[in-house]
Amino acid sequence: MRTTDADRGRRTIGGRIASDGSTQLGTGGFTSTREGSGNYRIRPFPRPRACLTVTATAASGGINTATVSGAITADSFLVITAPSVGGTNTDGYFDFQATLML
Repeated sequence: MRTTDADRGRRTIGGRIASDGSTQLGTGGFTSTREGSGNYRIRPFPRPRACLTVTATAASGGINTATVSGAITADSFLVITAPSVGGTNTDGYFDFQATLML
């Protein structure tokens, strides 16, 4: 794939994270951990200068929402998973994609 000047210095990471925080599918370049019920921390490596965009979507496991929550920093970002009804966080699979500035 050819890289244009606008793309230089950027990298995209993504994957599917299981309810226990393990990586099911992914591009590499990140680690994931479960920090509590429905709370997952994604850490890109090597550490980028900035995390430009992040999206998360529910994959399965009884959840209907997966949202990026709190501060998105170069070190990490938090994904919260929950059912569409009830309002309490629930463990579940989700997909994410992030664009990083190197």
